[in-house]
Amino acid sequence: MKRRWIVLLTGAVALVGLATLAHSGTRECGFIDTALSLSGCTGSRIIAGVSTLGSTLARDGDGYLVVLGSEYSERPGSRDYRVTSNIVRIDWLEGREVERVSFPSFGRLDQMQLSPDGDTIAVTCNTIYVCDLLSSTERSDARYPTQFALLNRDGSIAWHASVPSDDARPNSEGRAFDLAFTQDGQAIVAGPMAFASDDGARISGTRPVPLSANATIDATDHIQLAGADQMLDLPEHYVPFNRLQSTLSPDGARLATLSRRFAGEGLPRAILQIWNVETGALLVRHEIDTDLSPALAWQSDGEAVFVATSVGVVPGAATQLRRYGVEARP
Repeated sequence: MKRRWIVLLTGAVALVGLATLAHSGTRECGFIDTALSLSGCTGSRIIAGVSTLGSTLARDGDGYLVVLGSEYSERPGSRDYRVTSNIVRIDWLEGREVERVSFPSFGRLDQMQLSPDGDTIAVTCNTIYVCDLLSSTERSDARYPTQFALLNRDGSIAWHASVPSDDARPNSEGRAFDLAFTQDGQAIVAGPMAFASDDGARISGTRPVPLSANATIDATDHIQLAGADQMLDLPEHYVPFNRLQSTLSPDGARLATLSRRFAGEGLPRAILQIWNVETGALLVRHEIDTDLSPALAWQSDGEAVFVATSVGVVPGAATQLRRYGVEARP
């Protein structure tokens, strides 16, 4: 009898294990879903110690993914968390971290742009969240500014500056402009202003032309592309964020857009679409059942797009990077 119970118990445990494995494998971006590309997700990686991402995912000149986020940990005897910023470079194909740089957090960073040579990183704060790139006196003098800074590769501040709200008013999501380098990397364009990359000096005269594959579009249900309105075909009761994330493919022929659900119950939580820039035709549409951050980047060969899950202020939290195909599925 005892042996029979052991056999039955072992069988029950095995069934539970198989059920758990099947559930984890078939869920969105699980290994079965990925292998069969059921949802369009073709791969994922968990990045430890990185959460509360903004538009802080990029691709460097070596083809590595670069992600910037915050790491939260308990502070004994305090309700406040200890916050560290992490910049992680990832070799996606080999599934490994190439480099991780940690430094004391300045607050929740909203945007990240890599310089053309990859040696420095430009970042901005979001005006809604606490961020301390500037001193309190500098923030007061600048009249509620958008703070931004140029970081060295080790995370230290090379220089910082600000753009007053009178010159670039933040939208309802706390962003006043899209940050960008110029093509030669000699200047950083911040809304109506430009600053020299080497020392942060304000550049007068004609504003240099910014160069960036990423941009936010003031749109909720359609975009302007190829000289016409292209409808996003959002589901009923889907209330999106007011700003649509977008990024151009490496060859400039396709545009990826990411609409994220701001409010409302139900699925999907985000919609990723790939468009033909010349014709405006919709090439691929992925409806995603997981809340995503505004992070968005192309793979270096243009064969996939990367997104990141939305993770809040939680000690020990990690972010899942996901890769989605850009070819129509049969």
